[in-house]
Amino acid sequence: MLVGGEDGGRLTGGMDRQLRRLAWSLVAGQRFRGFLNKERGVVLEQVADLIESGAVTPRLDRSYPLDRAQDATRAREAGDVRGKVALVV
Repeated sequence: MLVGGEDGGRLTGGMDRQLRRLAWSLVAGQRFRGFLNKERGVVLEQVADLIESGAVTPRLDRSYPLDRAQDATRAREAGDVRGKVALVV
């Protein structure tokens, strides 16, 4: 699974990995499906309102200072994290 995009690319506009994966899936016989999200300001405002009202609370398990980013990654990979991990810059 590929998540997220990339910067730039005059021809591909940040879709380099997705296009390479699509080409590889034709050769490897694996199925690859793409998905592009279209953000809508109204929906984002509704989510912000839910968070501000306390109806929805993001689950932050723990935070790490930036110089301990490797520890954060190890904890996540080990399955020791329930929720999100934040890096404090």
